[in-house]
Amino acid sequence: MVTITAEHKRCAAEIKMMQDKLQVIRERSSADANLSTWFIGLPNIVFLYIFIRSYSLIYSSCMNVLPSTVTKVAQDQAISPRKTEIQTRRMLSGHFGKIYSIAWAQNSICLCSAAQDGKLILWNCQDNIKLHSISLRSSWVMSCGYSPDGRLVSSGGLDNIVTIHSLPENVVNNQRADPKLDTTPRIKAELNTHDGYISSCAFYGNDKIITSSGDSTCTLFDIETLHAQSTYVGHLQDVMSASFHGSTLITGSIDTTVRLWDLRADGKSQKAAMIFKAHESDVNVVQFLRNGTSFMSGSDDSTCRLFDIRVGRQLNYYHNQKLLTSVHCLDVSSSGRYLFTAYETPDICVWDTLHATQVQHLESIHESQLSSLRVSPDGKCLASASWDHRIKIYA
Repeated sequence: MVTITAEHKRCAAEIKMMQDKLQVIRERSSADANLSTWFIGLPNIVFLYIFIRSYSLIYSSCMNVLPSTVTKVAQDQAISPRKTEIQTRRMLSGHFGKIYSIAWAQNSICLCSAAQDGKLILWNCQDNIKLHSISLRSSWVMSCGYSPDGRLVSSGGLDNIVTIHSLPENVVNNQRADPKLDTTPRIKAELNTHDGYISSCAFYGNDKIITSSGDSTCTLFDIETLHAQSTYVGHLQDVMSASFHGSTLITGSIDTTVRLWDLRADGKSQKAAMIFKAHESDVNVVQFLRNGTSFMSGSDDSTCRLFDIRVGRQLNYYHNQKLLTSVHCLDVSSSGRYLFTAYETPDICVWDTLHATQVQHLESIHESQLSSLRVSPDGKCLASASWDHRIKIYA
């Protein structure tokens, strides 16, 4: 048995005191080391903060263009809003179902319309007459198109097929069909590679056509060979609208994005060159301005937005607090100064694109909601189609 004497206790106390002093020395050394390290790294921290702050300010000012920027420039340049006095000039009646789509011919005289009565009708808007009527295989049509040379029309819908008809010479020459002659339009091609409904079909020249579909893709077809030249893949949900200018294609989808594509690239699965994320809900319609560098989009979030593809950002924002319904269709004047929009109402709203102000409201212009708005290629008139089975022309 070990006996603990007073000497043992004194030695143990001295050892404990020495351990405490050693611990204090270690703590002070560690603090001094941390302090010196902090002082040495302080300039780097300050530089990093200044760099991040400067970068964020430059990025915000150059890239994230605020919605009020275009309006502020217009005000600084003393550009005042322009009022419009658009009036109804023609009314075309002949369909017996909801009209879902219209498309102008390049001559700005002829117009084609597709409706759920299973008819695609060709009109002479200048003389207010019906040139021809084509019976479609499916009445569930959603879109139509007119070729630049005026010899072909296209249609597509819930049958997942794009049908292209050749027009007789009398229709090409803006004349009514001769009842003594067989002037029945012939089916030139049927394109059935999509797995979803056809939301839009627009001719890209006279021998190609661009389609968008509920299968979340867009496709560039060669009409002569019936070959899908390029397929544009990237949207996560249904593609509702497409518009092109030159070699640039934009598409809007219910995944809330607008995507930009290069039509010059060939391949089965092309990827988007740019993605625009500004809307908070489905994008129902997109439309290029005629300068080819800007475009408009309309959404279920009740807003229309102006984008510029050169900076890849939003330039302006169009919203009426009294109209909280979806933007169904839109188009832009040939100068780009006016924006025409239609919501879930029978009205047409005209906006000044610079000031983002509404300059005219055509109230109850139709008896039901509008489905399509199209400015003529010469920019002299506007056409609207509605679920009330009628088409109206404005100037």
